[in-house]
Amino acid sequence: MSDSYKQSDKPDKGALFDNDRKEKDTQPDMTGSLNVGGVPYFISGWHNEAQSSGKKYIKLAVTKKSDVQKNF
Repeated sequence: MSDSYKQSDKPDKGALFDNDRKEKDTQPDMTGSLNVGGVPYFISGWHNEAQSSGKKYIKLAVTKKSDVQKNF
C-alpha cells in the first residue's frame, strides 16, 4: 500500500488514483478513499469539460463505505 493511500485513513484526508480497471465510459476515471470527520468514504472522479466555457474539471461522487458494505 502506498503512503498516499494510507493518507485516506487519517481524518479529513483522502487520495484519488487513476482507475486502471475502467472498461466503460460510465465508470470513473479515478477512484480512491476519503475520510471526513472519522467517517470513511469511497470517492470517484470523472474528467469533464464545461459546455459554456470549455474549462476542464473533475466531477466527484462520494459514497459512505458502510453503505456499500451493506449491499454485499
